[in-house]
Amino acid sequence: MAGKSAIRSQIRGLGGYRKAASFHSGRLAVDEQPDSPQHTAAGISAELLIAHASQDDSMPREQITPFGKGPRRTAQVHHTSVVYPNTRDGFTMRDTPVFDQVAYDRHLTDLLGVLCRAFPSAAR
Repeated sequence: MAGKSAIRSQIRGLGGYRKAASFHSGRLAVDEQPDSPQHTAAGISAELLIAHASQDDSMPREQITPFGKGPRRTAQVHHTSVVYPNTRDGFTMRDTPVFDQVAYDRHLTDLLGVLCRAFPSAAR
């Protein structure tokens, strides 16, 4: 599921998920769009991991900060918004020229952390 779709499903209360992760999502905090996730985050009840490339034209840094404030302000949801340094959008995809092994490994570690918190007995 695309990252933006995962976040929107949490906003709408679909699926009953306790955790959601978003990598490579763009346009999450667009002031002029009333349905932009940072405006509608009050419905989020899951822990979120939202990860961004440091160089992503669809998610410039000025959009990362407002979204990071939205869920905490409106839903008091536990979330992490992280920027992976020196990466371009698509850094986790091995078949692209922007693939970054270090960032890929970190994203797996971060994602595994979310999954272990969702399924603590499986993490043992």
